[in-house]
Amino acid sequence: MRVLRGSDKNFNYRRLHRDLKLLQLPVDFNLIILDEIKTYWGLYHSSKKLIKSYVAGLSYETAFPHILHESIHHYQHYHQKDFKRKYGVMHDKIFKLLMEAKLNEWCLLYRDWR
Repeated sequence: MRVLRGSDKNFNYRRLHRDLKLLQLPVDFNLIILDEIKTYWGLYHSSKKLIKSYVAGLSYETAFPHILHESIHHYQHYHQKDFKRKYGVMHDKIFKLLMEAKLNEWCLLYRDWR
């Protein structure tokens, strides 16, 4: 995971890297965390392997699910065998299953920390 200039300096990038690795998700993408106000929380640019996430200033626990979402898009584009995005479909059945499973796994990792 390469953090690009302009990203939120206060974000816990080490924890993000560790959490994604614990969830067995690849971290071979570029990341920029911004605080611009958008109507969405993030974007994945597959041609650049770039995740843009608009979560600067949010707590890690609030921001992580949004970055996880974009990380799963990256996983599908570059690591899921035979993946082809269908025109007009942003989230296929496998994406939804992965998102639910990985988010649940992440919650279980930290359930005893509360």
